[in-house]
Amino acid sequence: MLPAVFEKLQQQDTMQGLLKNMIDAGPIGMISKIMEQNLDTWQKFTHQDSDNEEK
Repeated sequence: MLPAVFEKLQQQDTMQGLLKNMIDAGPIGMISKIMEQNLDTWQKFTHQDSDNEEK
């Protein structure tokens, strides 16, 4: 249970940092940051899926 709580806190910290960066940027910068994060997220899911298929 403790690792799950730690992981949740890490995710929350990451999200807060991302939101702060987006808010600090202007409108165009915000769209750019959203697109970068979306791509990063899809790449992480793609890597996880390929790792699961290998097992």
